[in-house]
Amino acid sequence: MAMKETPNNLSHHVKNSLTLLAIALLLLAAPLSVGPVPIVSNVFAQGSGPELLIQPAVQPLATTGSTVTFNVSVANMPMFAGWNIYVRSNPGILNPMTITLGTFMPSGSESSHCINGVGSSCDGNDGRGIAHDGFASFSSVEGSGTLFTITYTAVAGPGTGVNFPESMTGNNGLNSLYDMNGINITGVPETSATYGTFFDFSISNSGNVTVVQGSTGANTIAVTLTSGGTQPVTLSATGFPTSTGFSFAGGCTGSPTCTASPSFSTTLGVSTLAGSSATPTGDYTITVTATGGGQTHTTTFTMTVRSDQSVGGVIAPIDKLTLLSPFIALIPVIGAVSLLAVFALRQGRPGRKNP
Repeated sequence: MAMKETPNNLSHHVKNSLTLLAIALLLLAAPLSVGPVPIVSNVFAQGSGPELLIQPAVQPLATTGSTVTFNVSVANMPMFAGWNIYVRSNPGILNPMTITLGTFMPSGSESSHCINGVGSSCDGNDGRGIAHDGFASFSSVEGSGTLFTITYTAVAGPGTGVNFPESMTGNNGLNSLYDMNGINITGVPETSATYGTFFDFSISNSGNVTVVQGSTGANTIAVTLTSGGTQPVTLSATGFPTSTGFSFAGGCTGSPTCTASPSFSTTLGVSTLAGSSATPTGDYTITVTATGGGQTHTTTFTMTVRSDQSVGGVIAPIDKLTLLSPFIALIPVIGAVSLLAVFALRQGRPGRKNP
């Protein structure tokens, strides 16, 4: 005898369908709700933790022909076992003569010992005014201490920077501090020193820039006087893709380079093309170089060029497509579950006979 579906049976089918729908939505939503997996790295934020520094931070102008010494030291370092370090000065003012190892690091061997481009294991980054030392320990050490001392001869005034080549250790820089596995400890701030009084400046930018093909973008470049009397500084920019225009506006004069005396700021504007001669999409490292008074400093940022993509007849940047993609993925699942619900309702309709 055939059984008629009761309201309870109908409710049961509907509940099953709704449960399937809930499970499908949870499975799709789960990857979206999981936060980024943390990555463990030997990286330290600037201004905290360890530091690579030149001591003393400031020394007055010395008598011509006399000896001047600076120590290359570390502070608050985690366990490490070696280094490869370059220190630069103007040899016409302060000329490096010798490198003497400190006693902080346990015994090991020098991998480089190069002064003014002469010595052992010199490379293409060496030259006049550069003291370069590399060392690998047979053990390891942590804490604060002197790695090596550079002895200079005072040549003339008014002064010079005794500088590291960058402001922080990194895999793309020159200076390295190695852990016990020979891996570079990146993100360690590098603090340079000053000898006498000299003209110097710093340069910075306002951050990365993203533009859509056919549109424009801008970055604020700031040049700040840090010591001495001001002198003219010239800015130039490199690294742009084809079909890209750029110019400096305000704060300095000239094109495509511009010149002014710090402190000043200027706007670096960029323009891209769309259509058959469109600017290629991708990420580009833009380098702005500031040169003046015997000093050269650079700042870099990433310019990202994106193409326009169409979604439902509406033009939207590709990053918006990324935001929409999880919801687009739900459409076929919702459709399939809806069919299941309709089938369940048909099966549960009163008066339908089951075999």
